[in-house]
Amino acid sequence: MQKSKYVDNFTGLNSNNFPKKYDYPTVEKKIAQYWEDNGIYKFEHGADSGKIYAVDTPPPYVSSAHLHVGHVMSYSQAEFIIRYKRMKGFNIFYPMGFDDNGLPTERYVEKKYKINKSKITREDFIDLCLKETKAGIETYKSLWKSAGISADYGLSYSTIDERSRKTSQKSFLALYNKGLIEKRNEPILWCPKCRTSLAQADVLIEESGGVLYDIEFNSMSGKSLTISTTRPELLGGCVAIYANPADERYESLRDVRIKIPLYDRDVSVRYDESVDMNYGTGLMMVCTWGDASDVIKWKEDKLDTFMILDGAGRLNELSGNYSGLNVKDAKKAIVSDLRGLSLIKGEKPLVHYVGVHDRCETPIEFILAKQWFVKILENKERFINAGNTMKWHPEFMKTRYDEWINNLKWDWNISRQRFYGVPFPVWYCSDCGEAIVADEASIPVDPVTNPPHIDKCPKCGGKEFRPETDVMDTWMTSSMTPFINTSWAYGRDADNGLFNKVYPMSLRPQAQEIIRTWLFYTVVKSIYHTDAVPFENIMISGWGLDRNGKKMSKSQGNFVDPENIIAKYSADALRYWASKAGLGQDLRFNEEDVVNGRRLLIKIWNAARFLITNVHPGFNPHEKNITEIKMGQVDKWIITELENTLKICETDMESYNYSSSLRTATDFFYNMYCDNYLEIIKNIFWEEDGKNDDRKNTVLNVMYFVSLNALKIFAPFLPFITEELYLSFYKNFENDKSIHLSAWPEFDKELIFDDSVKIAGILLNILDASRKLRTGLNLHQNHRASKLLIKTLNPDYIEVINEISGDIMSAARVRRIVFSDKADFKTGDGALFISIEK
Repeated sequence: MQKSKYVDNFTGLNSNNFPKKYDYPTVEKKIAQYWEDNGIYKFEHGADSGKIYAVDTPPPYVSSAHLHVGHVMSYSQAEFIIRYKRMKGFNIFYPMGFDDNGLPTERYVEKKYKINKSKITREDFIDLCLKETKAGIETYKSLWKSAGISADYGLSYSTIDERSRKTSQKSFLALYNKGLIEKRNEPILWCPKCRTSLAQADVLIEESGGVLYDIEFNSMSGKSLTISTTRPELLGGCVAIYANPADERYESLRDVRIKIPLYDRDVSVRYDESVDMNYGTGLMMVCTWGDASDVIKWKEDKLDTFMILDGAGRLNELSGNYSGLNVKDAKKAIVSDLRGLSLIKGEKPLVHYVGVHDRCETPIEFILAKQWFVKILENKERFINAGNTMKWHPEFMKTRYDEWINNLKWDWNISRQRFYGVPFPVWYCSDCGEAIVADEASIPVDPVTNPPHIDKCPKCGGKEFRPETDVMDTWMTSSMTPFINTSWAYGRDADNGLFNKVYPMSLRPQAQEIIRTWLFYTVVKSIYHTDAVPFENIMISGWGLDRNGKKMSKSQGNFVDPENIIAKYSADALRYWASKAGLGQDLRFNEEDVVNGRRLLIKIWNAARFLITNVHPGFNPHEKNITEIKMGQVDKWIITELENTLKICETDMESYNYSSSLRTATDFFYNMYCDNYLEIIKNIFWEEDGKNDDRKNTVLNVMYFVSLNALKIFAPFLPFITEELYLSFYKNFENDKSIHLSAWPEFDKELIFDDSVKIAGILLNILDASRKLRTGLNLHQNHRASKLLIKTLNPDYIEVINEISGDIMSAARVRRIVFSDKADFKTGDGALFISIEK
């Protein structure tokens, strides 16, 4: 036997040098280094890459000093499947991405350094962002490695690196040339706090407490009417009053103009069937712009524009005496003045829905601005059909995707008024305003620091150009991850034709809250660029919850630090917790689940130690095929149970039901292998007379076969301890340099012995009853009793008991078996009675 070179202090197979305790802090660092040094997870990208399983990596925002166990949960759940696929013989393409451009990074830098980006140079601000990006990437890499995430870190990318910028800008140019991107001057969603435009996907709809004010208006003829609104601060921006044409109360208002309270202006009355006659007084005040309904009316009816809000969310000079006030203070002031004039006729508290920016939870506003848009509304059906061609795990998550597309109201605004992001490859002619887009050969390019590739404007001949200073929405880049990963921007033949080998990707794992963004936008880009879906399978994870059932959040501070949990219990134990929830299910963090994971590790270690410390120097499990060994019924039973377990586990893993797979494996390992099989056979190793040498050798072979296959089932979930045991012991007899590169154990119907299951049931009943009797007689477990008396009501049992008498005597610790009518302790079988004589 050739000794493994992995463990330097592994000097032999005996109890003197195999550690009694599993030293996971030392082992996990050592194993992680072994994986890295030996390229265990390296993608083999040669002429013959074999069958590839490609993963479209979730690139998390790195602009944070805090990661929580919810992140580990989400990544680990994808990992369970990825590691399984690797053992199934797939060449795994698993790059690790880091999302580090755009608004989240800018806000993090502004908060950390207590600066306002408008009061610092663009270059200095970007330098700070790059500094924090680099630090954030290292933090994430360290955690992912310590958590056993089996990515090929040599394929890592960041969404601000040159490849990503080139990919994003190439996408922009391609869509621009297809007419799918255009610049338009229209109302846009705006965050007053972040001072940037938003896409619909950046807006969350939340319940908010408010007040519905009944305000008295007057017609030019002096007739009084009441209009209900939650936004009296926008009175100065009112451009029309609407009523439902079926509402007889307001039929007389046709051709009547209405005065706006507090302002020396009047507006017309219009009619539209969309007006809710039962909301408030049935009259609707339309402003520039209070909500989406105002925008729709403005567009459809070509209403006047009276923009009274600026980019900071303050009222401007058009609001008269209220200029300079923010929205909140303006509302207070205007309501106070209306009350002073007795124009508030009623106030009713209500709960309504408000759109807020998902990054800062600031209520959004609408302003008018020229922005770049990707056209998506005209192709909603194509995106729905694309969703139908991909496999969803769990399937019900597709509903969220469909609902999002069906509820889209706006094209995708991709302009952001920030510094740190991928620049638009665009300049404008200073004379005529013509947009000049870069040629593909020049990208990636920053128009702020680089001139265009032409000397004069093709439209007017002007020679002066100004750069586009907005940057792209971060999702313009993140939506290109399948293209970034495959070097698409450099041509489909680049990198040995990688794109053609791995696109569409096999798997997109991600969290549920970014279905509307990362998943949807990736589908949009893929349909537009390739007319095909970007991936075959989608895994949607749930949320990690705190002990109170609330979603963990870095901003809320209700998170659990994974590094502390790993240090206390091990990465494998934390991964065990992550397996407790099925796909799409939220998982409350319960430290007891992590403790149970550590208990499983201890059980695995002790079971392996029992085998290792009992092997003899000449032991070689490959001397004979397991089917050629003369096995007893109990051996056939445990192998049968193993094969049945393998079959269930593989079926579950193929259907992405990893949680059920691990439960099945754990149940087999605890209840069948450890608590029964090992308990039945362990006593034969206490014999020193050599009578049981053949039996010992058989049992050692069976234990080796069962334990190695059990380790392989556990390997995707518990990668560190399984690798440690494999390299320390099993590698002496196996050819693979890692258990994670070994073959997943295949179900073998030739190893199903149905009769053994029935026979083992008899033995287990006798063993369970004998344990109870020994406890009642105060017999130590190692005390060998003189007789085991057995009475059976089923004569067929006699032959069976004689056949397995050796295992019965060994397991029950008795010298002989006697069939006797004196046995009176009834076993769980019902047809068997036993007694023990000391």
